[in-house]
Amino acid sequence: MKILIMILTGVLIGTNLISANTISQKRIKNEKEILFPLQDSKNKTQADEYKAYRAEQEKKITDNEKKIAELKAKKDKVKKEKLAAYESKIDNLEKKNKEMKKKIMANYKDEGKEKWESFKKEFNHDMDELGQSLKDLFKDNVQE
Repeated sequence: MKILIMILTGVLIGTNLISANTISQKRIKNEKEILFPLQDSKNKTQADEYKAYRAEQEKKITDNEKKIAELKAKKDKVKKEKLAAYESKIDNLEKKNKEMKKKIMANYKDEGKEKWESFKKEFNHDMDELGQSLKDLFKDNVQE
């Protein structure tokens, strides 16, 4: 009888350990999916697309930084009465460029194709506006 109780106890303990291990593995898998959603194989192409898009946008941001530096270097050619407004515009453009850099550097979480397309559309629009503002300020500076 004691042997039977010991065997049943051993079986129950073994079952609990196996069950706990399986639950733990499922939890780890779920945590990985939450922490690294784009690492999943079904999202591999989207992760690659995001990386390529991010690299392209980072290059544009770097180009904007160079243009801003050029504009700052040319501020001594601006008339004194327009200098404060000119510096203010440059500061605003620099701030917007930094915001865009933060936005693209943040890890995008996979929330579906629609949200990805919406993110790209909004980001592209904002980048286009920033680029146009830089061009306009540069043109204005050249004309003065």
